[in-house]
Amino acid sequence: MRGIGFVVLSLFIVGCADRDELRALQSRVDGLELEVKSLREGTATVDESIADELKTLTSSVVELQSLDPFAPTAAYLEIGTDGYSVATTQYGRVAVFIEDVKAFGSGSRVDIRLLNLASATLTDVTADVKYRNWAFGDLGKMSTEDMLSKSADIKLSESLKPGVAKRVQLNLPGMQIEQIKIVAITVAAGGLRYVKE
Repeated sequence: MRGIGFVVLSLFIVGCADRDELRALQSRVDGLELEVKSLREGTATVDESIADELKTLTSSVVELQSLDPFAPTAAYLEIGTDGYSVATTQYGRVAVFIEDVKAFGSGSRVDIRLLNLASATLTDVTADVKYRNWAFGDLGKMSTEDMLSKSADIKLSESLKPGVAKRVQLNLPGMQIEQIKIVAITVAAGGLRYVKE
């Protein structure tokens, strides 16, 4: 009988110890859950802060560009919409069109048409093409980790004559068509040639 009492007393002590350990573990889990919640709230605040800074920076760039009418500007186009945008080079303006967008491997392929709006021939024409899966309206709605930006380059083999459009096929690796929201194209020319008639 004495042995059974000892076993019961031992189980009671072990049970109490297990309960104390369980309470300690539960308390630690509760503390960790609070820390995770605090970190998530902090990340959201940082994302909002970055979005606000980016909006401010963008408006500052637009304001600075408006002060210098000869400063190069990018043409901004949305995939899936008709129309064009105008890029400004140091020598004049170029209309930019995006046509025939299709899937290509793990990315996309687009035809870009550049139309020289200047009255002189642009030589050594290049374009820097940036494409991303977010628009300015998405700032603060997407986490910064989900925002993707990629770039590609164009170099025309021929000069761009006045009033003439040049079509260039361009691969946009790493993003499918449905992921791309905005394409920004900055056009530059190495020189200007005017031919008298």
